[in-house]
Amino acid sequence: FLPLVACLTIRYSLQNGVCEETASALAIFAYFQVFLKKSFESGRIWGIVAKNMLDKASSEGPVTTTTTRARFVLFAFLNFWYVPLQESSNHIQDIEDMSFKFGDPEEAYMAQCMRGRFLFFRGERLSILSHTVDTNLQSMAR
Repeated sequence: FLPLVACLTIRYSLQNGVCEETASALAIFAYFQVFLKKSFESGRIWGIVAKNMLDKASSEGPVTTTTTRARFVLFAFLNFWYVPLQESSNHIQDIEDMSFKFGDPEEAYMAQCMRGRFLFFRGERLSILSHTVDTNLQSMAR
């Protein structure tokens, strides 16, 4: 169902004008290009289009929860195939920080989980990973 909604959102945007939700739909579309169609190159290209839209939206106005969630989809589920895990981890940390700023603890928690996963796969020591997660959970509790 989600791929259908993403495609319908993209079609609507092409007919009526691009908005923040278009970037989310493109990120989801890119994700499904990789994981349903096994087309890594197509997913990479659509991911770049979504990232460019998000970068443009961020430069033209304030960052919103919509763009933050689109960035989460893009960096947590797609870009790690194409960029080093440290870079993906840094982007996810930025998303976590923005989510706290917007008062969205659920998104911040999801970003923290994904960042922990990237750090683990990158080979981070468990003691450092445990300390990082503990520090973040304490700040979430406040």
